[in-house]
Amino acid sequence: MEDSTDQKKKLQPGTFDRSFEETSERSFKESFKESGEVPVLDFKTFCETAPMPLAVVDQEGRIIFANRADQAILGLSEDSYIGSKLSDHYGEAASETLETMERESIAEVNQVFHANDKIGSKRSILLRICKQQQGRFVIFAADVTEERRSALLRDLQYETTMLLVGAGSISQALSQLTERIKLLLDYDCGLVWKADEKSNRLDRVVFVADEREEHEYLLARSVSIPMIIGAGFPATSWFSGKCENLSLSRNSTIFNETDSRLARNYKSALVFPINIGKKSWGLMAFFSAELIKQNEDVISVLNSIGLQIGQFVDRIEANEAYLKAQERYYVAITGSNDGIWDWDLLSNEVFYSSRYKEQLGFEETELEDNFDAFRSLCHPEDYPRVMDEVQNHIERKTPYDVEFRMMTKAGQYKWISARGQAIWNSMGRPVRMAGSHRDIDQIKAAEQERLAYERKIQASEAMFRQLAENIREVFWIFDLESRSFLYASPAYEEFFKGTCQDLYRDPETFYSEVHPEDLDRVQATLQDPNIADTGKDIEFRIKGRPPERALPEIGLESQRWLWSRVFPVKSESGKTIRLCGIAHDITEKKEVERRVGEFYATVSHELRTPLTAIRAALGLIEGGLEGGNNQETIDYTTVARENCDRLIRLINDILDIRKLEAKKLELKTSVVNAVDIVLHTIESLKAYSEQRSVKVLLEKAEPVDCLADRDRLIQILTNLISNAIKFTPQGSQVLVGVILLQDENNDMQKVKFSVKDQGPGIKENEKGELFGLFQQLSRLENEENTGSGLGLAISKALVEEMQGEIGVESKTGEGAHFWFTIPRPGSMTKNLPDLVKEQSITLTNTLPCEPARLLILEDSDSIAMLLKAFLGRKGFQTKRAASVAQAKDYATSEHFDLIFADIHLPDGNGIDFINWLHARQSDLATPVVVLSGAENPGHSINNPHLIDYVRKPFDGESLLKILAARLYRGGRLH
Repeated sequence: MEDSTDQKKKLQPGTFDRSFEETSERSFKESFKESGEVPVLDFKTFCETAPMPLAVVDQEGRIIFANRADQAILGLSEDSYIGSKLSDHYGEAASETLETMERESIAEVNQVFHANDKIGSKRSILLRICKQQQGRFVIFAADVTEERRSALLRDLQYETTMLLVGAGSISQALSQLTERIKLLLDYDCGLVWKADEKSNRLDRVVFVADEREEHEYLLARSVSIPMIIGAGFPATSWFSGKCENLSLSRNSTIFNETDSRLARNYKSALVFPINIGKKSWGLMAFFSAELIKQNEDVISVLNSIGLQIGQFVDRIEANEAYLKAQERYYVAITGSNDGIWDWDLLSNEVFYSSRYKEQLGFEETELEDNFDAFRSLCHPEDYPRVMDEVQNHIERKTPYDVEFRMMTKAGQYKWISARGQAIWNSMGRPVRMAGSHRDIDQIKAAEQERLAYERKIQASEAMFRQLAENIREVFWIFDLESRSFLYASPAYEEFFKGTCQDLYRDPETFYSEVHPEDLDRVQATLQDPNIADTGKDIEFRIKGRPPERALPEIGLESQRWLWSRVFPVKSESGKTIRLCGIAHDITEKKEVERRVGEFYATVSHELRTPLTAIRAALGLIEGGLEGGNNQETIDYTTVARENCDRLIRLINDILDIRKLEAKKLELKTSVVNAVDIVLHTIESLKAYSEQRSVKVLLEKAEPVDCLADRDRLIQILTNLISNAIKFTPQGSQVLVGVILLQDENNDMQKVKFSVKDQGPGIKENEKGELFGLFQQLSRLENEENTGSGLGLAISKALVEEMQGEIGVESKTGEGAHFWFTIPRPGSMTKNLPDLVKEQSITLTNTLPCEPARLLILEDSDSIAMLLKAFLGRKGFQTKRAASVAQAKDYATSEHFDLIFADIHLPDGNGIDFINWLHARQSDLATPVVVLSGAENPGHSINNPHLIDYVRKPFDGESLLKILAARLYRGGRLH
């Protein structure tokens, strides 16, 4: 595979592609101007005549086009191929490759994938994947099965030879061989049976699998197998004495069982005998949950390997020292298609097998058994490189695997692939080197043909790019004047229940299938003459035909999600007269997004609940729960609490990133005092700055308001100021500023926040990476980097969500100046919700005259215990309910000034309890503090003005602020 940097250079967005877009769009529009008719381009006929297999895949990995040549590679029909995902045929590795290309902006990748053809045979397909704009990919395919099969046979024979040469015991050799053959032939597990002729049974001596627990039944049933006629597999293979490739079914008899459970777990089995001469020693078998068919070449090689293993076992069991040193290697010659060489490094004599000489056209006696024979035949340009590889292998023990040219008897050069392994004596001195010698001249010729073929593809690449930029699943044209559809591609009928003719007659057939909740948006889009030239994207649901692979368990058969891009067609006067659109199915993508959201909600709750208990317990200990702690206890507790806080911040950062990426972060925008926010942040970081011996000063402070989410603004400032403190030397200063900016272009006012440190600065080439995910700032020598690397990425996303900008100015050795802007009230309110002036709360120690009574609805015993202890120490009376039923009993019979409520409870939901309680309280409703580890309660609240949300893990100060606001003298808020 080529280097990703080179790949990116091959296709630079904005050069050819943009010119094509402009040209094709201009031609498209002018065709309307001249005739007013819909141009229909017969792309399919054009592609079907292409001289090579071609497919187009969308950004979801779905095949949206494939010509006949591409379909023929796997022998699939158009119906079963078009619309399927690339990973359906080439595995998840194909999806991962597309995602990597998209993520890293790689223009082109050449990679071999494995797929099963129409009859179930595994094929090796070389895919050349070219990334296009808008997330699409053009894919050119070439069947390299024969080349891969040739390499596979070579690997099987070579690795068998090398393992047998280097193995020290039968067990070691069989285990390693079984593992290697399993991997090379892509089976799930492998095992070896040794025959016990006295008991007439096969006893298992080796079992290898990546996940043994997935094969528990096979493990249990394969320990000892009777060798009797009629017992089925593997006894049949034992009696036949031949390699067998079996397709398993419920009718198969396996391990003397009819309708065996194994036939339900595995679809194919491969078994070959291990023979010592004419005597069978045992069997080696492999199982796969997939249907795998091996050809005769593989069967022949496995039979040969069985002989090699048998010879090896025979020599080891005979325990003859000389044969251990010599015969381990020579037995590899039996049945091998490769040439074999054995080089005595001490005498410089070389043994060349008959097959070795035959590959070069020599008779048995025509090539001398010495190293000079090799030297004279190796191509002069290749010989130095070959010897360098030999030297590296002997001195550094690097693998010896090299390709070079050798002269044949006829005087012509052919390509040879050689592999070898040196043998060292007890003193560590190399004494022998042996290996295989394979003729790859035809493979090299095929590679040259393929390169020429690829050059031909490159010559016509522009044409195929045009094709990729215009092919979509559904095309349609809508006339704004008549409010009717002029054209819809045949793919429309695959998504919608109605036909194209129905759509032409009555556009309501389209609207009738749109989900009621999305109908207004869709109609507004199709009636909007002011859509920008770049187009408008819209996602909506339809009640059309179910997908081919409907998933009833998640309800996908009842509706589909579609993504559509709408763009205008204008008249000569510039008026939009028609709308054109393209669309494709994103149902599965939406389901994945839903499930990911549920996963993050679960993770949020399950992580925060125990952390809440840990954090609260540490807080109580630090506060002197037992009447005072010694300094050592305080120090240890502080370390634990700081690391707990660090873990909490990391969890919050990860969840924030997820919400920002999913566009689900809800901002509570209000008018806030910028200077107050900065002072609050500086005060919250006072302990950290003192620990680092760094002063944080407010340099410029204009008393201005801005539109922001107060908590998120504090989060941004905390990230920037804490970074500045970390990178500022002891005894230096961090300067924070707040000024008002006036944009002369649009009269918009912004508030600019700035943070300047006196650290070593940031290199120019590193600035672009600062705001990326997991980019940790490390500008000091020996500076321990303890951050998550998410702070600046989150800050940038939050600033942009609040319609601001963020940046950095720095020179090496002169510190760093981070800044960001936030709009002022009234200057940019187009996309913001109704705003309320932030109300400051002055906290005092004044609480109600009588101790307030608090109900704690919490199913976690540890959190309830710690919360009661904390509130009790602050003078509150508390009572705990562990379930909704218990809380209802207490609320019915007793009065409480405030309620703490968890959401997820054993017998119900805390939000439902709150709504039930407030529905019963006609006069003065009880305020509630919702405590939850979940990101979103997922339930509506009838009286939101009475509710405060505190996300687990919480700290005591935040709870006391809420209590002070809700339980002030004179009554409760309601």
